[in-house]
Amino acid sequence: MNGRVIITICYIAWMICTDLPGELSSECSSSGDCNLDDFIIIKDCSPSARDQQFTAVGLTIRPTIDPTLCFTIMGYGTAKDFDDVTITTPIQLKLCEENNSNQQFVGYRSSGKFELSPFGRADRCLGSFHHPKPYEKIHPKSCTAGRIHTTSEWIKY
Repeated sequence: MNGRVIITICYIAWMICTDLPGELSSECSSSGDCNLDDFIIIKDCSPSARDQQFTAVGLTIRPTIDPTLCFTIMGYGTAKDFDDVTITTPIQLKLCEENNSNQQFVGYRSSGKFELSPFGRADRCLGSFHHPKPYEKIHPKSCTAGRIHTTSEWIKY
């Protein structure tokens, strides 16, 4: 994909982000801003929230308010979530680096459902470890596990 497209991505289980309860989106972990080293977390959707808007530039995904930062895979090691469940390392915002495969994602579509996978890792999809909960971090987890509860599916609105 060439050029820039401003997107807000939400879990498909809730289809689009409106003011209905229970709809979740991705957001930078700092409140109202996106900063270096922030995690990408799940939060209630708000169409006007600046920290929930991202720009697709080539294969990268960047916060619209700071396009020098990119979603970055921090590794496929394990970490523990707030429920003490072992999961992969969460996605963080890092300075964009040209041709950094850890900042490249495939699968983005401008309409309909899609899964975001790290470039070269079709076995991994970005999503939550289980049913999405507010403030849960986004991880490059197993697509197979994510498809069980559709937590690997996203939609642009």
